[in-house]
Formats: sequence, C-alpha cells, structure tokens
Amino acid sequence: STKHTPYVTVGEDLVTIVVGQGAATNGSVGAVHPMVDGGPESIHYIEVVYAVDEDGKVLGMKRLSPSDAAPAMMTFKRPADGTVVTPYLYCNLHGWHQGVPVRVPVVAE
Repeated sequence: STKHTPYVTVGEDLVTIVVGQGAATNGSVGAVHPMVDGGPESIHYIEVVYAVDEDGKVLGMKRLSPSDAAPAMMTFKRPADGTVVTPYLYCNLHGWHQGVPVRVPVVAE
C-alpha cells in the first residue's frame, strides 16, 4: 500500500525520505503510516528507514521507535557527485518495502 512506500525529496543540501503517500503530498493524497505504541498487541510502526546509492552503498539510515511522531522520516547530506537514491523501510508488521529510485544530479560548483 502507499502508506508503506518511502518517498525521496532532494533539496539543495539534504535528501529527505518520508513514509507514506500522505506524508509526501502533505496530506492531499494517500495515507501516512502510523507510529503506534499501544502495547504488545497493537504496536505498529516503521522500525528503520534507509537509502542506498546505485552501487548499494548506504547513504543514510535511521532507526525509529513506536513512540516517534508520524510520519516516519529521515534526512541525510545530499551526495555531491550525483547518484541514484533508492529508499527502503521496515514495518514491524508488514516487512520490507522499497520506494521509487530517484536521480540526484551532480551539485554544480
């Protein structure tokens, strides 16, 4: 589902990954993945978000807690040399999910 999809946004200095189409569209379309710390029977959250480049090198990773606010997100320094960033996440109930790879252009000097 789109609430389990990580989305990449490339800024001038940072790359941001948010979880859920609702987070990527500021709530205009789709859902935001919950971060629920309701005890052993109802805990539901994104455990980890990370991104790799086109060579499989990890560019950034963030471990999350069920008590963290939704949407789950992370940022890391934008690669200056240009690459393709592929985002991933792990949901404690629904497993691994991959987002759409995004080309990060070379930073002009």
